Amino acid sequence: MSINHLFETKTIFSNERRSIDPTNLLNFNISTVSDNSYYNLYDSYLVLNIRGKIDNGSSVVTEDNNTFAVEVNFQPAGLVTNSKANYTYINTNGDLVTQELNGSNEYIGASRTVINQLFSPKRIHDQDAGFLELPYNSSGSSIFKNRIEFKCVSKNAGEQEIYGKLRIPYRDVIEGANSQSFINIKSLEVSLKLQDYKNFLYFNSNNKNVVYKDNGNASSEALIKTLYIEKCELRNSVWVGNGDEFIQPALRELTNVSISTKNITLKTGDKNYDDNIILQMAPKYLILYFTDKHHNHSKLVNIQPTFFRIAVSGGSQSTKNNFDNSQEIDSSYWDLVNYCCNTLREESLITYESWKNRMHYFVYPLSEMFSFKSSNIIELNLQFPPLTEETIMNVIFIKDNTV
Repeated sequence: MSINHLFETKTIFSNERRSIDPTNLLNFNISTVSDNSYYNLYDSYLVLNIRGKIDNGSSVVTEDNNTFAVEVNFQPAGLVTNSKANYTYINTNGDLVTQELNGSNEYIGASRTVINQLFSPKRIHDQDAGFLELPYNSSGSSIFKNRIEFKCVSKNAGEQEIYGKLRIPYRDVIEGANSQSFINIKSLEVSLKLQDYKNFLYFNSNNKNVVYKDNGNASSEALIKTLYIEKCELRNSVWVGNGDEFIQPALRELTNVSISTKNITLKTGDKNYDDNIILQMAPKYLILYFTDKHHNHSKLVNIQPTFFRIAVSGGSQSTKNNFDNSQEIDSSYWDLVNYCCNTLREESLITYESWKNRMHYFVYPLSEMFSFKSSNIIELNLQFPPLTEETIMNVIFIKDNTV
């Protein structure tokens, strides 16, 4: 028996007005009666057709079928803040297994996209640019081209109806879909929590959206008054056939790259952070970065700590980086990022120049630095120049593939 690939398309709902806010859970189910359907969730995705209304006081929205782009704070997956997945599948022993994976983290979609920026091969991002993710920039201070495109479809007094589409890869929002695998799924129940569209979109100091006619470079102001989901569709990558013969056993088991996230608000004038983080896992990596108070992930706040200490409570081990205040940037931080993201890996997006100019991430290989238990208290102490505005310190801990 051979094995063949197909894309399975399933419409979850259509011609509806599902609000984009935390009260609206996006629920769907994947099921099959076949014993030989192997789902490649890593390469599968959601398609959301979204509609809304924008004021027509701006010159960019004066004609039907006119296209324009609106600035956003996140990659499309950043629309999802939390997820739950309940799997029923056949494992390599032929047993029917049920497993619930709960992504009980803050801004899980944004966090997963950061992880993929740092650890996924550049070729994958080149393939997905403009389709499953907004294209990453090769220069400038913005990490990615933070614009989603809309089309004007009808005009009424004082406002214009608009239409757009978002494609969200499962790997960034569904637990258990974040590594290449081919799972013999009998049923998968998914529940996604969305953030408010007003947090997803970028608003300037005038509380207006920044828009670009024909997705060009000349910007103006307008206000999107509402957005809702009109249609939700699944696009599943499935292999049908003799998986025992054609797919390695390790790739037919459900695995999950577990993460734990924490978002810490730092106030204007703050110049240090010193606290403990309780962690119910043994982490492999730590990723830390700073965003503005709106969680804008397209353009990070460039903070260079002059002191950076990590320790595990109850142990004698600790690591410190202590640098002269006069130094604008220290290459020791880059050495760690380069080691974690590029050593023994395919070429990633992050280079020294991109790290210095826009990808201001700090990455530590914690499993090589400390001994951990199943439950740990991480001591984190940073010192930096006084902050000129409210800032969010984003912390992500990553665990190895496991269920």
